[in-house]
Amino acid sequence: MLSVLATVLPVFLLLILTEYLWRTNNLRGESARKFIHIVVGSYVAFWPFLVSFEVIQIVSAAFLLVVAFSLRFDIFKSIHGVARKSWGEVLFAIGIGLIAVLTDQPWVFTACILHMSVADGFAALAGKKWGKGNRYYIESYEKSVVGTTVFWLCSLGITALAIANLPYLQADSFKYLFLLPLATSFGENIGINGTDNVIVPLFVYIALSI
Repeated sequence: MLSVLATVLPVFLLLILTEYLWRTNNLRGESARKFIHIVVGSYVAFWPFLVSFEVIQIVSAAFLLVVAFSLRFDIFKSIHGVARKSWGEVLFAIGIGLIAVLTDQPWVFTACILHMSVADGFAALAGKKWGKGNRYYIESYEKSVVGTTVFWLCSLGITALAIANLPYLQADSFKYLFLLPLATSFGENIGINGTDNVIVPLFVYIALSI
C-alpha cells in the first residue's frame, strides 16, 4: 500500500503545485505543460523499481480517467492550456499503460518512458527557445531543427543508459546507439497531435525487445 501511495502522491502534489503556479501567472502555456511532462514522466519511468507492472497498469488507467475528467470539466488548466490541437495528455497516460502491458523488463519500461518525457519535453522547450530561425512543418505541426537535435541527443543518452543496464544489448551496442535515436527522432516528427506519446515508446520497446 505504501509503495502504491509513493507512486501516486508525488504526481498528484506536482499537479497541484503546477496548477497553483499557472493560476498565479508564474507558469504558463507550453512551459507549464512540458514542466509536468518532464518531471512526472521522469518519476513514472522508475515506477517498476517501486511497484509491480500490474500496479502500474492500474495506476495508468486511473491516471487516464483523471485526465479525461479534467478535460471534461477543465480542472487542471496548466496541462490543457495549449493553443494547438493535441491529445498529448490522454496519449501520455495510454503510452504508460501500454508499455506496462507489453514489457516485464524494468529498464525497457524506463527507457520507453524517458523518451516520452525527457527527450520529448526538452526538445519542445529547446525548439520554443531557439527554433525560430530553423522551423519546418509536418502538415501544420511546427517542428525545428534545434528541437529535433535535442531530442536525438536525449535519445542517445537514454539509449546508452538502457544498454548499460540491459546486458543482452551490449554485444550490439553501437547498432543500438546509431539506429535507435534516429528511429525515435523520426517517430517524434511524424507523431503529430500528441501521437508521439504512443509511437515513440513503441519504437523503443520494439527495438529493445527483439
